[in-house]
Amino acid sequence: MAKEAGKEPYVIMGRDGWLAKNKETAEKEAKYIFSTFIYYWKGGGVLDLPSNIKKEEDITLDIMAQDRWLFGSADDGIATVERLEKEYDVDEVLICLRQTDGNPPHREVLKQIKFWGEKVIPYFKEK
Repeated sequence: MAKEAGKEPYVIMGRDGWLAKNKETAEKEAKYIFSTFIYYWKGGGVLDLPSNIKKEEDITLDIMAQDRWLFGSADDGIATVERLEKEYDVDEVLICLRQTDGNPPHREVLKQIKFWGEKVIPYFKEK
């Protein structure tokens, strides 16, 4: 639509995310965002999961990490951003780290911002 209007498109994609030194640590730390996501799903606010997801027990972190979250290690996050760049021609990725219920705690969000700043953003700056 942007091109039709004579404009150069600039795509920003929003994703929830949580990265850590490894996937196992991310799984432990992501409990806040996962529980909030389940809350939204139960209320009908999440419609784009695979069609075979029928009940809460079907939703796993691995399913969420397929397309909805930037999740796992720094390398996992980098790979997901690169995939989004290729598949959707994304120019920027906006990461949501804090949910509407106030979780995770502010101190954890600050640690996450630092992690991204040290482990993920430098990779893309060098690129």
